[in-house]
Amino acid sequence: MNHTNDEFINSLVIATGNGEMQWAQGDYDLHEWLEASYGNCGKLYILKDEESDSDIVYASYQFYEGEEEDDEFIRDGASILFVDIIAGEILREITDEDVEEGLLFEKLVAVIEAQLK
Repeated sequence: MNHTNDEFINSLVIATGNGEMQWAQGDYDLHEWLEASYGNCGKLYILKDEESDSDIVYASYQFYEGEEEDDEFIRDGASILFVDIIAGEILREITDEDVEEGLLFEKLVAVIEAQLK
């Protein structure tokens, strides 16, 4: 399954770099909704899909990796979310831990931020 996740995210990197996909900065409502789900939210980008009922969202966040909520347990994370914003539902999630090539999420952020400049 990791291979499929890597291929999907790599296809987002390529398509975004080629200008085939147009990302936007996540808006306040999306930010609030994800913060309610995850507790916090950092970078937030959305790829609207006009042909389906779901959108693709890139979100970065921090989470506790241990038993105690102590600073030493905080870890940075990132996810690609397939969301139905109208229904307020996360349909599928691919985290940075679900891919074999660790730099794919960084590559995606780089091409999205280059596009938004």
